[in-house]
Amino acid sequence: MFPEEASWFNAEISKRLPGEIFPLLNLGSSTGAFRTLQQPHIDSRLFASLREKGREVVHCDIKEADGVDVAGDVTSPEFVEKLKSMGFRSVLCSHLLKHVDNPGKIADAISSIVPSGGYLFISCPYRYPHHPDPFDNMFRPSPEKLAELFPDMKVESSSIISGGRYARPVKSFWVNIRVWIRLAMPFYRPSKWIWHFRDASSSCLVLKKQS
Repeated sequence: MFPEEASWFNAEISKRLPGEIFPLLNLGSSTGAFRTLQQPHIDSRLFASLREKGREVVHCDIKEADGVDVAGDVTSPEFVEKLKSMGFRSVLCSHLLKHVDNPGKIADAISSIVPSGGYLFISCPYRYPHHPDPFDNMFRPSPEKLAELFPDMKVESSSIISGGRYARPVKSFWVNIRVWIRLAMPFYRPSKWIWHFRDASSSCLVLKKQS
């Protein structure tokens, strides 16, 4: 998630009534360390202000770890039913669909978790290099194509958010060290190396489940 993307989602969430949004499920959340150390802008720009206001956000990922409130596989119908029973008013899902075998199937599962009248805040990379973590299906939809995966939802807001150059500095010292080492090695995976000098971007949507 880009810093600008985190800010965009926070603004979209904050402009709506709390009762329409919370409790919010952060699906594909990764770990607490990822949100606060590896990509600290995720917490500082998106979740910190919600936490300060006492808004309920439940972080969900496939792996159990610190900062993960609920662990499970969204490809499992049983786990999806568990999430549906938890009474979420909305779902946030950032860059998850690029890491699954069948984005359409996962989109259906996500849609089933969002209740009637609830919201889905979702993003996918639009211009972004191959990112095997651990798997990248190269799903790079426009906002319009992303919305087509959710035919039972209405688009309330959409944007292509620029993240700036892929190799721009971040607050994490170790991430910056890795980037500078990588810049010195153009001969290693040159097709990905060139992305350090290109602008990356994400397709971002706010969708509302129809009654």
